[in-house]
Amino acid sequence: MSVHDSAVDPAALAFARALLRPPVRRETLWSPLLASAFAAMAALALATAMLMSPPLISDAPVRHLAKPGAVDAVLGPEKSR
Repeated sequence: MSVHDSAVDPAALAFARALLRPPVRRETLWSPLLASAFAAMAALALATAMLMSPPLISDAPVRHLAKPGAVDAVLGPEKSR
């Protein structure tokens, strides 16, 4: 009798080993999908807020702090008032 001869069926042994292995955990795609959807919605919301908000450009502090006539020299007399 050689070393390779065995009374155990190799197919049954492979089946038993497969049953003893821990189950393979499959990754789901829901977590990355929800994260990317949230990021896209946040980006769209911020872009909409940027487009809808009024500009914050004003020359009122310049007029208040500048010497009389200094604003006219920079902006011109027709734009200073």
